[in-house]
Amino acid sequence: MQSVRAWVLALCSACLVSGLVRILAGGKSRTSVINLVTVLYILLSIVRPALSLTGTVQLSLPKASAARQTVSLTELVRRETEQKIAEEFAQACAERKISARVQVALREESDAFVVGAVTITVQDAAQKETAAQLAEEWFGEDADVLVETGE
Repeated sequence: MQSVRAWVLALCSACLVSGLVRILAGGKSRTSVINLVTVLYILLSIVRPALSLTGTVQLSLPKASAARQTVSLTELVRRETEQKIAEEFAQACAERKISARVQVALREESDAFVVGAVTITVQDAAQKETAAQLAEEWFGEDADVLVETGE
């Protein structure tokens, strides 16, 4: 958009300069030469951007508005913390030979986040009890822990 604005400004400037040259030239004997030069000058101002293009023309899509792109810092910290806790608990499960996928959901209490819900998906039904015990050690009794078997 800015390049179009600059091009229109250059074209308007070319027209103004051409008009001033015609006014200052005066005499009828030079009118045809002045008209030819000013028309060529204006045409060159119109065509110059197209002549400067090299390679392919790339069109860019408009970016989403800033309102759509913003994420609150609190939400960003919450997501990162949930992911980090889930990764560390999955690592603790792996150390005990439990193959598990872990999802953690934090909830806000006062001015802090606490672990609200933990979903643990284990591969083998025999590992459910061990995973539940580990989750109780890690998260205490305040967190809602769901241990399920899945693929």
